[in-house]
Amino acid sequence: MGTIKMKVEPERAAISQSDHHDFTILTKLQGIITDPSKAHRQPVDLIAVLDVSGSMGKGSRLSLLKKSMNFIIQNLNPSDRLSIISFSKKATLVLPLCVMSPRNQTLAIGRVKSLKPDDTTNIGAGLREAVEVFEEDKIRNKAVGSIILFSDGKDNHTLKGKSLKDYDLLIPSSILHRKGGSGYVPIHTFGFGSDHDANALCKIAERSGGTFSFIESEDKIQDSFALCVGGLISVVAKNIRLKVKCMSGVRLSSVESGGYAVQKLDDNARIIYAGDLYVDEERCFMVRVHVPEVRSSRNERTELLKVTCKYSDTVSSVTGSNSTRTEAQVVSVERPTSLPSSQRRSIDLDSERIRLKVKEALESARDYADSGSFGEAVEELARANELTKSTSPSPQMTRLSKMLQQMQKNVAKKETYEGSGRPYLMSELCSHSSQRKASSSGSFGSNSSMILMVNRSRGQVPR
Repeated sequence: MGTIKMKVEPERAAISQSDHHDFTILTKLQGIITDPSKAHRQPVDLIAVLDVSGSMGKGSRLSLLKKSMNFIIQNLNPSDRLSIISFSKKATLVLPLCVMSPRNQTLAIGRVKSLKPDDTTNIGAGLREAVEVFEEDKIRNKAVGSIILFSDGKDNHTLKGKSLKDYDLLIPSSILHRKGGSGYVPIHTFGFGSDHDANALCKIAERSGGTFSFIESEDKIQDSFALCVGGLISVVAKNIRLKVKCMSGVRLSSVESGGYAVQKLDDNARIIYAGDLYVDEERCFMVRVHVPEVRSSRNERTELLKVTCKYSDTVSSVTGSNSTRTEAQVVSVERPTSLPSSQRRSIDLDSERIRLKVKEALESARDYADSGSFGEAVEELARANELTKSTSPSPQMTRLSKMLQQMQKNVAKKETYEGSGRPYLMSELCSHSSQRKASSSGSFGSNSSMILMVNRSRGQVPR
Protein backbone atom coordinates (compact mmCIF):
# COMPACT_ATOMS: atom_id res chain seq x y z
CA MET A 1 0.00 0.00 0.00
CA GLY A 2 1.20 3.51 -0.82
CA THR A 3 1.32 6.70 1.22
CA ILE A 4 -1.79 8.37 -0.25
CA LYS A 5 -5.33 7.40 0.58
CA MET A 6 -7.61 8.52 -2.24
CA LYS A 7 -11.36 8.91 -1.90
CA VAL A 8 -13.52 9.77 -4.93
CA GLU A 9 -17.12 10.60 -4.10
CA PRO A 10 -20.11 11.96 -6.07
CA GLU A 11 -22.31 14.60 -4.47
CA ARG A 12 -25.20 12.11 -4.47
CA ALA A 13 -25.37 8.36 -5.01
CA ALA A 14 -28.12 8.52 -7.65
CA ILE A 15 -29.31 10.72 -10.51
CA SER A 16 -32.66 10.27 -12.21
CA GLN A 17 -32.55 8.98 -15.76
CA SER A 18 -34.12 12.17 -17.10
CA ASP A 19 -31.54 14.44 -15.52
CA HIS A 20 -28.84 15.79 -17.85
CA HIS A 21 -27.04 18.57 -16.02
CA ASP A 22 -23.75 19.33 -14.28
CA PHE A 23 -22.84 17.11 -11.35
CA THR A 24 -19.96 17.50 -8.89
CA ILE A 25 -17.42 14.85 -7.88
CA LEU A 26 -14.95 15.27 -5.02
CA THR A 27 -11.48 13.75 -4.97
CA LYS A 28 -9.87 13.79 -1.52
CA LEU A 29 -6.22 12.90 -0.96
CA GLN A 30 -4.78 12.13 2.47
CA GLY A 31 -1.16 11.46 3.38
CA ILE A 32 -0.81 8.24 5.37
CA ILE A 33 1.76 5.87 6.84
CA THR A 34 0.26 2.40 7.05
CA ASP A 35 3.20 0.68 8.76
CA PRO A 36 5.29 3.06 10.91
CA SER A 37 7.85 0.29 11.57
CA LYS A 38 8.79 0.29 7.88
CA ALA A 39 8.59 4.05 7.36
CA HIS A 40 11.77 6.08 6.95
CA ARG A 41 11.79 9.87 7.26
CA GLN A 42 12.87 11.28 3.91
CA PRO A 43 15.88 13.64 3.82
CA VAL A 44 15.35 17.35 3.21
CA ASP A 45 17.32 19.62 0.87
CA LEU A 46 16.63 23.08 2.31
CA ILE A 47 17.81 26.54 1.32
CA ALA A 48 17.26 29.39 3.78
CA VAL A 49 17.16 32.85 2.15
CA LEU A 50 17.51 35.50 4.85
CA ASP A 51 16.97 39.25 4.75
CA VAL A 52 19.89 41.08 6.41
CA SER A 53 19.07 44.58 5.16
CA GLY A 54 19.52 47.59 7.43
CA SER A 55 16.06 47.30 8.99
CA MET A 56 17.03 43.89 10.46
CA GLY A 57 19.31 45.80 12.83
CA LYS A 58 16.31 47.17 14.72
CA GLY A 59 15.84 45.80 18.22
CA SER A 60 16.55 42.09 18.50
CA ARG A 61 15.32 41.11 15.04
CA LEU A 62 18.59 39.74 13.70
CA SER A 63 19.61 38.04 16.94
CA LEU A 64 16.26 36.20 17.10
CA LEU A 65 16.53 35.26 13.42
CA LYS A 66 19.97 33.80 14.15
CA LYS A 67 18.56 31.90 17.13
CA SER A 68 15.76 30.53 14.93
CA MET A 69 18.22 29.43 12.26
CA ASN A 70 20.31 27.69 14.91
CA PHE A 71 17.19 25.80 15.96
CA ILE A 72 16.68 24.59 12.37
CA ILE A 73 20.34 23.58 12.06
CA GLN A 74 20.25 21.61 15.30
CA ASN A 75 17.05 19.80 14.30
CA LEU A 76 18.21 18.59 10.89
CA ASN A 77 19.67 15.08 10.55
CA PRO A 78 23.01 14.10 8.98
CA SER A 79 21.01 12.89 5.95
CA ASP A 80 19.58 16.42 5.42
CA ARG A 81 21.31 19.16 3.46
CA LEU A 82 21.17 22.89 4.16
CA SER A 83 22.35 26.00 2.34
CA ILE A 84 22.12 29.55 3.68
CA ILE A 85 21.89 32.72 1.57
CA SER A 86 21.74 36.24 2.92
CA PHE A 87 20.59 39.26 0.95
CA SER A 88 20.49 43.01 1.31
CA LYS A 89 21.49 45.05 -1.76
CA LYS A 90 22.95 41.84 -3.22
CA ALA A 91 22.85 38.15 -2.34
CA THR A 92 25.66 36.25 -0.63
CA LEU A 93 26.14 32.50 -0.39
CA VAL A 94 26.78 32.10 3.34
CA LEU A 95 26.81 28.29 3.38
CA PRO A 96 27.00 25.99 0.33
CA LEU A 97 24.53 23.10 0.23
CA CYS A 98 25.98 20.46 2.56
CA VAL A 99 24.88 17.58 4.76
CA MET A 100 24.17 18.46 8.37
CA SER A 101 26.86 16.32 9.96
CA PRO A 102 27.95 17.45 13.45
CA ARG A 103 30.95 19.20 11.92
CA ASN A 104 28.84 21.04 9.31
CA GLN A 105 26.24 21.96 11.92
CA THR A 106 28.98 23.73 13.88
CA LEU A 107 30.16 25.40 10.67
CA ALA A 108 26.63 26.55 9.81
CA ILE A 109 26.05 28.01 13.28
CA GLY A 110 29.30 29.95 12.96
CA ARG A 111 28.30 31.30 9.54
CA VAL A 112 24.91 32.41 10.89
CA LYS A 113 26.59 34.13 13.82
CA SER A 114 28.63 36.25 11.38
CA LEU A 115 25.55 37.80 9.70
CA LYS A 116 25.34 41.60 9.98
CA PRO A 117 22.59 44.05 8.89
CA ASP A 118 23.40 46.37 6.01
CA ASP A 119 21.91 48.35 3.12
CA THR A 120 18.66 47.80 1.17
CA THR A 121 16.41 44.85 0.25
CA ASN A 122 16.79 42.74 -2.90
CA ILE A 123 14.49 39.73 -2.57
CA GLY A 124 14.86 38.85 -6.24
CA ALA A 125 18.64 38.47 -5.91
CA GLY A 126 18.25 36.15 -2.92
CA LEU A 127 15.87 33.84 -4.76
CA ARG A 128 18.00 33.79 -7.91
CA GLU A 129 20.99 32.74 -5.82
CA ALA A 130 18.89 29.96 -4.25
CA VAL A 131 17.95 28.60 -7.65
CA GLU A 132 21.60 28.64 -8.72
CA VAL A 133 22.45 26.49 -5.68
CA PHE A 134 19.82 23.92 -6.63
CA GLU A 135 20.93 23.98 -10.27
CA GLU A 136 24.54 23.27 -9.27
CA ASP A 137 23.70 20.68 -6.61
CA LYS A 138 20.58 18.91 -7.84
CA ILE A 139 17.88 17.95 -5.35
CA ARG A 140 18.44 14.30 -4.54
CA ASN A 141 15.83 11.94 -5.92
CA LYS A 142 14.53 10.87 -2.54
CA ALA A 143 14.89 14.28 -0.86
CA VAL A 144 12.24 16.94 -0.43
CA GLY A 145 13.58 20.21 -1.82
CA SER A 146 12.30 23.51 -0.41
CA ILE A 147 13.25 27.16 -0.03
CA ILE A 148 12.35 29.29 2.99
CA LEU A 149 12.44 33.06 2.54
CA PHE A 150 12.44 35.50 5.47
CA SER A 151 12.04 39.26 5.00
CA ASP A 152 11.00 42.29 7.02
CA GLY A 153 10.93 44.76 4.13
CA LYS A 154 9.98 45.53 0.55
CA ASP A 155 12.09 44.74 -2.49
CA ASN A 156 13.54 48.02 -3.78
CA HIS A 157 15.72 46.62 -6.55
CA THR A 158 13.99 44.03 -8.75
CA LEU A 159 10.68 45.93 -8.58
CA LYS A 160 12.19 49.42 -8.53
CA GLY A 161 10.57 51.76 -11.05
CA LYS A 162 7.70 49.39 -11.86
CA SER A 163 4.41 51.27 -12.04
CA LEU A 164 2.53 48.02 -11.46
CA LYS A 165 3.92 45.46 -9.05
CA ASP A 166 4.70 42.43 -11.20
CA TYR A 167 5.68 40.09 -8.40
CA ASP A 168 6.50 37.29 -10.83
CA LEU A 169 9.70 39.24 -11.53
CA LEU A 170 10.88 38.19 -8.07
CA ILE A 171 10.46 34.49 -8.82
CA PRO A 172 13.08 32.71 -10.94
CA SER A 173 11.46 31.48 -14.16
CA SER A 174 12.69 27.92 -13.62
CA ILE A 175 10.49 27.67 -10.51
CA LEU A 176 7.47 29.24 -12.21
CA HIS A 177 7.64 26.86 -15.16
CA ARG A 178 7.93 23.60 -13.26
CA LYS A 179 5.42 24.19 -10.49
CA GLY A 180 4.05 20.90 -9.19
CA GLY A 181 5.97 18.76 -11.65
CA SER A 182 9.45 17.28 -11.79
CA GLY A 183 11.93 19.43 -9.86
CA TYR A 184 9.08 21.10 -7.97
CA VAL A 185 10.55 23.55 -5.41
CA PRO A 186 8.06 25.39 -3.21
CA ILE A 187 9.09 28.69 -1.60
CA HIS A 188 7.74 29.10 1.93
CA THR A 189 7.81 32.80 2.79
CA PHE A 190 7.86 34.54 6.17
CA GLY A 191 6.98 38.20 6.56
CA PHE A 192 8.00 39.94 9.77
CA GLY A 193 6.63 43.16 11.24
CA SER A 194 4.52 45.91 9.70
CA ASP A 195 6.91 46.96 6.91
CA HIS A 196 7.21 43.72 4.92
CA ASP A 197 5.48 43.32 1.55
CA ALA A 198 2.65 40.86 2.22
CA ASN A 199 1.49 41.05 -1.41
CA ALA A 200 4.91 40.06 -2.73
CA LEU A 201 5.53 37.26 -0.23
CA CYS A 202 2.04 35.84 -0.71
CA LYS A 203 2.43 35.88 -4.51
CA ILE A 204 5.87 34.23 -4.34
CA ALA A 205 4.45 31.46 -2.14
CA GLU A 206 1.32 30.93 -4.24
CA ARG A 207 3.13 30.88 -7.57
CA SER A 208 5.71 28.35 -6.33
CA GLY A 209 3.30 26.12 -4.38
CA GLY A 210 4.50 27.26 -0.94
CA THR A 211 2.94 28.99 2.06
CA PHE A 212 3.12 32.54 3.44
CA SER A 213 3.39 33.05 7.21
CA PHE A 214 2.99 36.41 8.93
CA ILE A 215 5.17 36.84 12.02
CA GLU A 216 3.81 39.72 14.08
CA SER A 217 6.32 39.67 16.94
CA GLU A 218 10.01 38.77 17.19
CA ASP A 219 9.46 35.97 19.71
CA LYS A 220 7.34 34.05 17.15
CA ILE A 221 10.07 33.72 14.50
CA GLN A 222 11.39 30.39 15.78
CA ASP A 223 7.92 28.84 16.25
CA SER A 224 7.00 29.81 12.67
CA PHE A 225 10.16 28.18 11.30
CA ALA A 226 9.56 25.11 13.49
CA LEU A 227 6.01 24.66 12.14
CA CYS A 228 7.28 24.81 8.57
CA VAL A 229 10.20 22.42 9.10
CA GLY A 230 7.92 20.03 10.99
CA GLY A 231 5.82 19.81 7.85
CA LEU A 232 8.77 19.42 5.48
CA ILE A 233 10.19 16.44 7.36
CA SER A 234 6.78 14.74 7.28
CA VAL A 235 6.30 14.64 3.49
CA VAL A 236 5.05 11.17 2.51
CA ALA A 237 4.39 11.76 -1.20
CA LYS A 238 5.77 14.18 -3.78
CA ASN A 239 5.36 14.98 -7.48
CA ILE A 240 1.64 14.17 -7.18
CA ARG A 241 -0.17 14.10 -10.52
CA LEU A 242 -3.93 13.65 -10.44
CA LYS A 243 -5.48 12.74 -13.80
CA VAL A 244 -9.24 13.09 -14.27
CA LYS A 245 -10.87 11.68 -17.39
CA CYS A 246 -14.57 11.55 -18.22
CA MET A 247 -16.09 8.24 -19.15
CA SER A 248 -17.96 7.70 -22.43
CA GLY A 249 -20.86 10.10 -22.95
CA VAL A 250 -19.89 12.34 -20.02
CA ARG A 251 -18.48 15.84 -20.60
CA LEU A 252 -16.03 17.73 -18.41
CA SER A 253 -17.33 21.13 -17.29
CA SER A 254 -14.71 22.44 -14.86
CA VAL A 255 -11.94 21.55 -12.41
CA GLU A 256 -11.47 23.38 -9.09
CA SER A 257 -7.77 22.98 -8.25
CA GLY A 258 -7.10 26.01 -6.04
CA GLY A 259 -3.50 27.13 -6.45
CA TYR A 260 -2.35 23.96 -8.20
CA ALA A 261 -1.53 23.96 -11.90
CA VAL A 262 -3.85 22.16 -14.35
CA GLN A 263 -2.84 20.78 -17.74
CA LYS A 264 -5.47 20.20 -20.43
CA LEU A 265 -5.03 16.87 -22.21
CA ASP A 266 -8.21 17.07 -24.27
CA ASP A 267 -11.76 18.40 -23.85
CA ASN A 268 -12.59 15.75 -21.26
CA ALA A 269 -9.29 15.10 -19.48
CA ARG A 270 -7.00 17.12 -17.21
CA ILE A 271 -3.92 16.60 -15.05
CA ILE A 272 -3.67 18.45 -11.72
CA TYR A 273 -0.10 18.91 -10.48
CA ALA A 274 -0.69 18.68 -6.74
CA GLY A 275 2.83 19.09 -5.34
CA ASP A 276 3.62 17.12 -2.20
CA LEU A 277 1.61 15.90 0.78
CA TYR A 278 2.45 15.76 4.50
CA VAL A 279 1.38 12.80 6.62
CA ASP A 280 -2.25 13.25 7.82
CA GLU A 281 -2.63 16.24 5.50
CA GLU A 282 -5.75 16.34 3.33
CA ARG A 283 -6.29 17.99 -0.04
CA CYS A 284 -9.54 18.22 -2.00
CA PHE A 285 -10.31 18.83 -5.67
CA MET A 286 -13.76 19.24 -7.20
CA VAL A 287 -14.63 18.22 -10.75
CA ARG A 288 -17.90 19.16 -12.44
CA VAL A 289 -19.15 16.95 -15.25
CA HIS A 290 -22.19 17.05 -17.52
CA VAL A 291 -24.17 13.85 -17.08
CA PRO A 292 -26.11 12.49 -20.10
CA GLU A 293 -29.77 11.53 -20.02
CA VAL A 294 -30.60 7.80 -19.87
CA ARG A 295 -33.68 6.15 -21.37
CA SER A 296 -34.45 2.75 -19.92
CA SER A 297 -37.29 0.83 -18.34
CA ARG A 298 -35.00 -0.54 -15.62
CA ASN A 299 -32.48 0.85 -13.18
CA GLU A 300 -29.11 1.62 -14.74
CA ARG A 301 -25.67 2.79 -13.61
CA THR A 302 -23.57 5.47 -15.30
CA GLU A 303 -19.79 5.63 -14.99
CA LEU A 304 -18.80 9.29 -14.71
CA LEU A 305 -15.10 9.80 -14.12
CA LYS A 306 -11.85 7.90 -13.84
CA VAL A 307 -9.37 9.41 -11.40
CA THR A 308 -5.72 8.28 -11.43
CA CYS A 309 -3.21 9.45 -8.84
CA LYS A 310 0.48 8.96 -9.60
CA TYR A 311 3.15 10.01 -7.12
CA SER A 312 6.53 9.30 -5.57
CA ASP A 313 6.32 7.49 -2.23
CA THR A 314 9.06 9.06 -0.09
CA VAL A 315 8.91 6.91 3.04
CA SER A 316 8.07 3.29 2.18
CA SER A 317 11.22 2.55 0.20
CA VAL A 318 14.53 1.99 1.96
CA THR A 319 16.48 2.23 -1.29
CA GLY A 320 18.03 5.42 -2.58
CA SER A 321 15.16 6.26 -4.89
CA ASN A 322 11.44 6.84 -4.55
CA SER A 323 8.84 4.24 -5.37
CA THR A 324 6.45 5.51 -8.02
CA ARG A 325 2.92 4.45 -7.17
CA THR A 326 -0.38 4.68 -9.01
CA GLU A 327 -3.90 4.54 -7.57
CA ALA A 328 -6.99 4.60 -9.78
CA GLN A 329 -10.73 4.73 -9.15
CA VAL A 330 -13.81 4.99 -11.38
CA VAL A 331 -16.78 6.77 -9.84
CA SER A 332 -20.31 5.89 -10.95
CA VAL A 333 -23.89 6.69 -9.93
CA GLU A 334 -27.16 4.82 -9.94
CA ARG A 335 -29.70 5.88 -12.60
CA PRO A 336 -33.04 4.63 -11.20
CA THR A 337 -36.32 5.00 -13.02
CA SER A 338 -37.50 7.02 -10.01
CA LEU A 339 -35.43 8.73 -7.31
CA PRO A 340 -35.97 8.07 -3.58
CA SER A 341 -37.67 10.90 -1.70
CA SER A 342 -34.40 11.84 -0.01
CA GLN A 343 -30.71 11.15 -0.61
CA ARG A 344 -27.69 11.50 1.61
CA ARG A 345 -25.37 14.19 0.30
CA SER A 346 -21.61 13.93 0.51
CA ILE A 347 -20.58 15.62 3.77
CA ASP A 348 -16.99 16.01 2.56
CA LEU A 349 -18.15 17.69 -0.64
CA ASP A 350 -20.49 20.05 1.22
CA SER A 351 -17.62 20.96 3.57
CA GLU A 352 -15.31 21.68 0.63
CA ARG A 353 -17.94 23.92 -0.97
CA ILE A 354 -18.21 25.87 2.28
CA ARG A 355 -14.41 26.19 2.48
CA LEU A 356 -14.29 27.62 -1.04
CA LYS A 357 -17.07 30.10 -0.17
CA VAL A 358 -15.09 31.13 2.90
CA LYS A 359 -12.07 31.74 0.67
CA GLU A 360 -14.22 33.91 -1.62
CA ALA A 361 -15.47 35.83 1.44
CA LEU A 362 -11.87 36.45 2.55
CA GLU A 363 -11.05 37.83 -0.90
CA SER A 364 -14.12 40.09 -0.82
CA ALA A 365 -13.33 41.25 2.71
CA ARG A 366 -9.79 42.14 1.63
CA ASP A 367 -11.13 44.16 -1.29
CA TYR A 368 -13.65 45.97 0.95
CA ALA A 369 -11.02 46.76 3.58
CA ASP A 370 -8.50 47.91 0.98
CA SER A 371 -11.05 50.46 -0.21
CA GLY A 372 -11.81 51.57 3.35
CA SER A 373 -15.18 49.80 3.65
CA PHE A 374 -14.43 48.06 6.93
CA GLY A 375 -18.05 47.56 7.94
CA GLU A 376 -18.80 45.73 4.71
CA ALA A 377 -15.70 43.59 5.22
CA VAL A 378 -16.93 42.53 8.67
CA GLU A 379 -20.41 41.72 7.32
CA GLU A 380 -18.95 39.60 4.51
CA LEU A 381 -17.00 37.51 7.00
CA ALA A 382 -19.97 37.23 9.37
CA ARG A 383 -22.11 35.79 6.55
CA ALA A 384 -19.37 33.29 5.75
CA ASN A 385 -19.23 32.27 9.40
CA GLU A 386 -22.93 31.37 9.29
CA LEU A 387 -22.16 28.92 6.48
CA THR A 388 -19.84 26.93 8.76
CA LYS A 389 -22.88 26.15 10.92
CA SER A 390 -24.97 24.87 8.01
CA THR A 391 -23.33 21.44 7.75
CA SER A 392 -22.36 18.65 10.12
CA PRO A 393 -19.98 19.75 12.91
CA SER A 394 -16.34 18.88 12.24
CA PRO A 395 -12.87 20.03 13.32
CA GLN A 396 -12.52 21.81 9.96
CA MET A 397 -15.74 23.80 10.40
CA THR A 398 -14.69 24.69 13.96
CA ARG A 399 -11.32 25.98 12.69
CA LEU A 400 -12.98 27.95 9.88
CA SER A 401 -15.45 29.55 12.30
CA LYS A 402 -12.74 30.48 14.81
CA MET A 403 -10.59 31.96 12.04
CA LEU A 404 -13.49 34.01 10.64
CA GLN A 405 -14.35 35.43 14.06
CA GLN A 406 -10.76 36.56 14.55
CA MET A 407 -10.59 37.90 11.00
CA GLN A 408 -13.64 40.09 11.64
CA LYS A 409 -11.67 41.80 14.39
CA ASN A 410 -8.68 42.15 12.06
CA VAL A 411 -10.67 44.05 9.41
CA ALA A 412 -12.96 46.08 11.70
CA LYS A 413 -10.70 49.15 12.05
CA LYS A 414 -8.23 50.87 9.77
CA GLU A 415 -5.41 50.85 12.33
CA THR A 416 -5.74 47.12 13.01
CA TYR A 417 -6.11 46.20 9.35
CA GLU A 418 -3.12 48.19 8.15
CA GLY A 419 -0.97 46.97 11.04
CA SER A 420 -1.47 43.21 11.29
CA GLY A 421 -4.94 42.48 9.89
CA ARG A 422 -4.06 42.51 6.22
CA PRO A 423 -0.94 40.28 6.51
CA TYR A 424 -2.93 37.76 8.54
CA LEU A 425 -5.66 37.80 5.91
CA MET A 426 -3.16 37.36 3.08
CA SER A 427 -1.52 34.46 4.93
CA GLU A 428 -4.89 32.77 5.32
CA LEU A 429 -5.72 33.21 1.62
CA CYS A 430 -2.37 31.67 0.70
CA SER A 431 -3.10 28.71 2.98
CA HIS A 432 -6.43 28.14 1.22
CA SER A 433 -4.68 28.22 -2.14
CA SER A 434 -2.35 25.38 -1.12
CA GLN A 435 -4.71 23.75 1.43
CA ARG A 436 -1.85 23.74 3.93
CA LYS A 437 -1.29 25.08 7.42
CA ALA A 438 1.03 28.07 7.65
CA SER A 439 0.41 29.54 11.12
CA SER A 440 -0.45 28.42 14.66
CA SER A 441 -4.09 29.33 14.05
CA GLY A 442 -5.99 29.32 10.75
CA SER A 443 -8.24 26.95 8.82
CA PHE A 444 -5.98 23.92 8.52
CA GLY A 445 -4.78 21.45 11.12
CA SER A 446 -1.27 20.46 12.24
CA ASN A 447 0.08 16.94 12.04
CA SER A 448 2.07 15.29 14.86
CA SER A 449 5.42 16.24 13.30
CA MET A 450 4.51 19.94 13.19
CA ILE A 451 3.18 19.86 16.76
CA LEU A 452 6.32 18.09 18.00
CA MET A 453 8.64 20.59 16.31
CA VAL A 454 6.75 23.61 17.71
CA ASN A 455 6.76 22.08 21.19
CA ARG A 456 10.49 21.48 20.81
CA SER A 457 10.91 25.14 19.79
CA ARG A 458 9.16 26.15 23.00
CA GLY A 459 11.40 23.91 25.10
CA GLN A 460 8.56 21.56 26.01
CA VAL A 461 10.09 18.50 24.34
CA PRO A 462 13.82 17.61 24.21
CA ARG A 463 15.43 16.81 20.86
